[in-house]
Amino acid sequence: MIEWVMKNYWNYIVSIGIVSVILSLFFKRRKDVKNTRRDLNVIQKLGDNYYTPAFFRMKVGSKASFRDLNKVEERVFMYYFHEYIHFLQDVTTTYGLMNISNTNYYIRDAVYSIEHGKSKLFGYPHVVKPKGDSGYLNHRMWRVYTGAPIEPMREKVTLDNVEVSTVTIAKQNVDVTFIDITDVKTGQQDRIVFGAAIMSEGMAYMMEHYVYEPVYKKYGQPYPGVPDYPYNICQKLAERNYPEIAQWPVVLVALCDLSLMNYNPGLMYVRLIEHLREIKLHERCAQYQKIDDFVSFIYLEGLQFLKGHQHDFETMQKYVASEMKEYFKCKEFEGNNRWIDHVFNKGAEFRKKVPQFMIDIMLYGCGKSAQQNQCFAILFKQMGSPLVFNDANEATINPPEGFDTSNYIPELFWAIQQMFWMFQNGKKNLPCQLKNHCLISQPKGAAVVDSRCDTAPWSRCLDKQLCPFAVMWRHWGLTGYAPK
Repeated sequence: MIEWVMKNYWNYIVSIGIVSVILSLFFKRRKDVKNTRRDLNVIQKLGDNYYTPAFFRMKVGSKASFRDLNKVEERVFMYYFHEYIHFLQDVTTTYGLMNISNTNYYIRDAVYSIEHGKSKLFGYPHVVKPKGDSGYLNHRMWRVYTGAPIEPMREKVTLDNVEVSTVTIAKQNVDVTFIDITDVKTGQQDRIVFGAAIMSEGMAYMMEHYVYEPVYKKYGQPYPGVPDYPYNICQKLAERNYPEIAQWPVVLVALCDLSLMNYNPGLMYVRLIEHLREIKLHERCAQYQKIDDFVSFIYLEGLQFLKGHQHDFETMQKYVASEMKEYFKCKEFEGNNRWIDHVFNKGAEFRKKVPQFMIDIMLYGCGKSAQQNQCFAILFKQMGSPLVFNDANEATINPPEGFDTSNYIPELFWAIQQMFWMFQNGKKNLPCQLKNHCLISQPKGAAVVDSRCDTAPWSRCLDKQLCPFAVMWRHWGLTGYAPK
């Protein structure tokens, strides 16, 4: 397994000199709720675990080093595995690509608005003004497609009703999947939109549980529990609409995966369950001696059902890749563009040749360590990893096998995320969230981190030593601009 630790990338950053851009509706985090996700034999204190969609960064709440994944304890790697599934959802599904495109649209609009404003001081949050293009419509629809956020989490809930209703957004009709839930502890009732945020978490948890529950049994330990909301909502919806398949995690993960191949995943999940109920899927399983064949049938049936309800994946992948490469318009950042092309192309290749690869990771990884999960290992070698942090602020990344890492600076995606937050929250987003990482990574004797990281990181654009934030702020022509 290729290993590359981004600890001294500053040697390159400081040599660049002068270099002449979503609403991020959910920030995937996993906090342990009442210690249900804590195993003191493995991790003294379990911190946050999350993946940030469209910015390719994940955090694993452990002080364990991920420099060599072969040495990571199985029950720690479980959390790495879960967040890595979110990375795959981000770059290998229609919804993930459209989310990235929506992010790009928002950022480009913000940068254009700032550069063409009447003042060097810009207000926030930036709000996209109505336009006649498809990007604006997608931007307005995104709250429906993403659905309710995953927090606050709720330990125990009942799912009381599922209803699909048509609402009008930006003069367009869209079908929205509403679910009514009740918090068992507090009695609070809520009607929320079931969308990609909840579905992505449910899918990742079902995969994690399927693979790692036997590992915990091997150690004689019960598997850590999770709060019902958001992790068990997909299963509860199946229990209500098609109970015969509700205890089949392989089928439910396949339905989530197929649904994420549509721009409106929540609606597709409900419609797919209805379709499989109509064809009596639970009776057909007896026809297949091998589970692989049964899974292949589900994907064939599901993709056929989705036909006409989805965009061409490869066309979308190429379009979104070209959008992302607009971030980096000089040769010093060409490595980032190569990484975008490689990861997106490999994602499209897996979708075309092995559409059920997510299920293969489950089936052939059940009870095995990451090293023994051959399907995961093959995919990981070809896709590599996003930028990964642990609780010690150690940054690691595994590039795809054979990938040329020259001029590849993954921290710049994080800097772009910090800029996005600046467009959303302005000075409320300070201090810069790259500060601790920069402090650890900067060369001896350098003064890359100073008080401006806490108050005005945009003012660093004329420094001789540029931090990642200053590099991108300057690269996009925003030198001299600042939030009010």
